[in-house]
Amino acid sequence: MARDPSDQQSDLNGFDYWRLCDELSLVQAALLIVGCDPSTEQGYAENWQLHERPKGYEAAKAAISTALRKGAIKGTVIPLYEHDMNGNICGAIDDSIDIGESRVEVASLRAWLAGRGHRTGFFFPAATGRAWQAVADPSGKHLKKADTVPSETDVAAESESDAGAADQSESPWDATPLSGIALMFDLENGDKDKNQARWRSYSKDAARNQLKSARIAAGKGTGASTFDPSKVGDWLVSKGYMERARVDRILKANLPSRSTHLRDFM
Repeated sequence: MARDPSDQQSDLNGFDYWRLCDELSLVQAALLIVGCDPSTEQGYAENWQLHERPKGYEAAKAAISTALRKGAIKGTVIPLYEHDMNGNICGAIDDSIDIGESRVEVASLRAWLAGRGHRTGFFFPAATGRAWQAVADPSGKHLKKADTVPSETDVAAESESDAGAADQSESPWDATPLSGIALMFDLENGDKDKNQARWRSYSKDAARNQLKSARIAAGKGTGASTFDPSKVGDWLVSKGYMERARVDRILKANLPSRSTHLRDFM
């Protein structure tokens, strides 16, 4: 029996329909970035006082506007215009941008967000799936699914609580054990033993060196601590241990199968 179209529509929320758009105004894009539906009253945020606007909206709008003007995001820039006393257009205002009429291309915006380390939220929907444990494939270049867990030595120093741990609810990345992180991010020029030891040291002092913010769960017993690879990459860049370009190449090469559709936007 065919399903009633009204039942299908009930499965969708306001955000789902915005995913049909190839282009968005700057106001719409900024609202979606901060988790607001432009089709609700929040779509009138420009008419509100600054302190009444959604948290993060002004920053997102400013960043998108600048990126669009500089060409970092593809789209159409529409300037603001001066008018005479009769309402006739006199000319464009230099370096201005009409945030309601200008447009950004969604694919380009998504790629720009990923390049800035922003890979969660509306523009990066992630399917809910089981977090596979990561191990090296025979070539040692990529990660694959496995039913085994790393040895106890991988997590011997992991006993801290999960307070302040990474939120994985919308991440395109699977939770990855420390051994998998070490395989992805080689900091010792191919010396696997030395690299594993270095990562165990970092993990041991995770709270002190800020790596804890990239950790999803602390290992207990024989279970391995798990990390968000993307946030580990951000941590490496912030510490100066690895350049952003190299981190992005590694992340792109090791996207889990459920998120490979994002590869072209990284």
